[in-house]
Amino acid sequence: MGPTAMVSLVTYQAVKGYGPEFANLLSFLSGVIQILMGAFGLGIMIDFISGPVASGFTSAVAIIITSSQVKDILGISGGGATFVKMWANILANIHDTKLPDLLFGMCCIVVSLTLREIAKIRVGRKGDDSDSTSLQSSSQLTCTQRVINQVFWLIGTSRNCVIVVASGFIGYYMSRDGPPPFKIVGALPPGLPEVGFPSLHVERGNVTYGFFDMVEIMGSGIFVTPLIAVVENIAVCKAFLSGSISRSAVQSSSGVRTPLVGSYTGK
Repeated sequence: MGPTAMVSLVTYQAVKGYGPEFANLLSFLSGVIQILMGAFGLGIMIDFISGPVASGFTSAVAIIITSSQVKDILGISGGGATFVKMWANILANIHDTKLPDLLFGMCCIVVSLTLREIAKIRVGRKGDDSDSTSLQSSSQLTCTQRVINQVFWLIGTSRNCVIVVASGFIGYYMSRDGPPPFKIVGALPPGLPEVGFPSLHVERGNVTYGFFDMVEIMGSGIFVTPLIAVVENIAVCKAFLSGSISRSAVQSSSGVRTPLVGSYTGK
């Protein structure tokens, strides 16, 4: 299980804008708490969380994730740590909506839905069967029909990859002679962050925050963050496959059926 959107939002609220050093320490302490919970068998607390609570939590996270993507498809600045702040910022900046971003995003959505329907197309159906999903057995299909069915299935299940790759090429082509009309990710910093123990003190201007000062600032977030992470992971495991909710939803829509996908995606 990896970092998720909900845990990232909780972390953002807990560090209160004090910087990555506080986030690193919070992540470290959250991991320590989760290890202690496992060592002392405190995971039994999850058994007392009812199904409706887990379902409601999953639905709430899905709404927050969806809301966080609206600003991107509109091409405006916004965001926020809560659902209300997200939509307040979106409505405040909606007059700055960029038409190229909106059209490009809507085209990607339409293509994705279209490719999903293509995956359902099958040749060799029984003409006298009212059930449109019924297929002749594979032994009754010709080699050409089986190949066509496999091609339709492959196109439909790989739709997310197709859209990402195609969009990348379009962005590259349109940015050769200058900035493209829509927003792109841009250059990414090379390499990986340095691996090391989180800083136990940090300086902000003329103020030095020690370990206990950092813990006091983050407050209850030190305990809420690992609990939220555990609950979300349980919800993901029950409802989807692996990783975060958004990543698991993409995997599920792409035809993934077992957690073995982690050996391929690295998540």
